Amino acid sequence: MLKALLAGIATVLVSFSLVATASAATGLQTFDFFGSGPPGTPRTVAASGPISGVGTVVIGSDVAGPGGTRIATTTWGFREGSVFVTLTYTFQPSFDPHTCMESSYLTGTWRITGATGRYAGATGSGTFSGPNSVYYRRTASGCSSNAYLHVTRFRFWGIATVI
Repeated sequence: MLKALLAGIATVLVSFSLVATASAATGLQTFDFFGSGPPGTPRTVAASGPISGVGTVVIGSDVAGPGGTRIATTTWGFREGSVFVTLTYTFQPSFDPHTCMESSYLTGTWRITGATGRYAGATGSGTFSGPNSVYYRRTASGCSSNAYLHVTRFRFWGIATVI
């Protein structure tokens, strides 16, 4: 009788374990992050993988990091929930005083630091890269110091898990 009871408990525990495992989705995650508009304008993100859908990206902060890197905290809002992503990146800007345009190519890493809604408990990380252009107005004395247009297109790759 004790053997039967222990076997029954073991069966229930294995069943709960399988249910918990089956509800988690882990896989290749891609994000396309793009947009144009005045600096500070939310960008669009299209996601494919465990996190999927189209949403908006809001940059919370973008500060200098160690070794010449930059660190940006971002919120990626989707209909089913938000994902908080930290970006660590480098870039080499090139400014053209004739066109008043700054061009750069960003490369770096991304990491999910939190999430809400359907994505609560999500984890993930990977790499990203892409071009970034900033346009300034021409003035009588050259180029203004205030950007009027910011154009971005980044591609993110990695692995993500949604519980």
